[in-house]
Amino acid sequence: MSQTKKTILIFPFGPPASISHAKACENMGYQVIGASSLTLEPTRKLADHWVQLPFFNAPNFETELLQCLLTFDVDEIYCCHPVVYGRLAEISSNHHLHATLKSNSGWQEEFTNFRTAETLADLYHSAKGIPPLPHPHLASIYYQTLTIPGWCSTEKIAAFIDIFNSVPRGDIVEIGVWCGKSATALAMLAKHFGQGKLLCIDPWANINTFQKEDGGVNGAMLNFDMDEVWRHFTCSMLSLVPNHVNYIRATSAKAHAFYEKGASLKTAEFGKTSYMGEIALLHIDGNHDQDIVTQDLNKWCPHLVANGWLVIDDYVHAWGQGPRIVGDAFLTKYSGEIVRSFVSGSALFIQLGSTVTPQF
Repeated sequence: MSQTKKTILIFPFGPPASISHAKACENMGYQVIGASSLTLEPTRKLADHWVQLPFFNAPNFETELLQCLLTFDVDEIYCCHPVVYGRLAEISSNHHLHATLKSNSGWQEEFTNFRTAETLADLYHSAKGIPPLPHPHLASIYYQTLTIPGWCSTEKIAAFIDIFNSVPRGDIVEIGVWCGKSATALAMLAKHFGQGKLLCIDPWANINTFQKEDGGVNGAMLNFDMDEVWRHFTCSMLSLVPNHVNYIRATSAKAHAFYEKGASLKTAEFGKTSYMGEIALLHIDGNHDQDIVTQDLNKWCPHLVANGWLVIDDYVHAWGQGPRIVGDAFLTKYSGEIVRSFVSGSALFIQLGSTVTPQF
């Protein structure tokens, strides 16, 4: 026996919160009725059906709304606009509507990421004496990264912030980028403290995410459109630091061959970027198989300058021991060269007093 599809009216339909809610409803199999008082509403094609309603304060608004609810047998009304929501609540109370009125708290919801960012800035840095950056700058880094999908923890971002005033001049290199969550923090910090530019390296290809020590990762990665992930990265970075970052869409081994030549890098999205050829901070977060992590370390670590930082992500990891095995071996073999090391979030942070050429 088939179940009747739930019908939801979203009004007004144009705001980002409404569009996001519409997509969520579509994924749940709801029938979406979009409505707006604007004559030109490009988002109308995202709804299953479209209704033109008068403005909420127009004399005929109530009549037109009730007719819409009756015509489509609406089960739920979603409204993200606080003023319009008040009018809908009044109509709902007066007519004892069958349709449930729901809201995401209107404009207040749009402040969530900002409020979270301010909280994180206080949580991670207020008790450490003089903060590494003024509070608005700290909040800005957290705010920008909160909007980007990825698994980079706030603990790890906090650690990046805390170490950056000790990062020497040089290139910032990230291997394994995804949508650019940690890359955004690194680029903003490098620009603020005056280090070199950020080089992002990722093939953005499903085949390169496969690991011998699977742990469920391989199957999960098949669910992602890697071209979309790459587009998300470019979108995120272009909106923040377009002249301070570039990328190579290739494996780290192929990217290293390019980097060794010391040439400038030019892409259609970011234009031309010149790199120093010496690395101040190396963030390894690519494929977590032990042999791949080892290869990344062997190839890229020799470019790390004295007092530079090596960061091996997922040193604490439930889906593969490659980063931990390689990290522990590095800590043991080069203990005499290490200025300091610690774990934050799932990442191992190591500051090296001199250049090393690892061979594992």
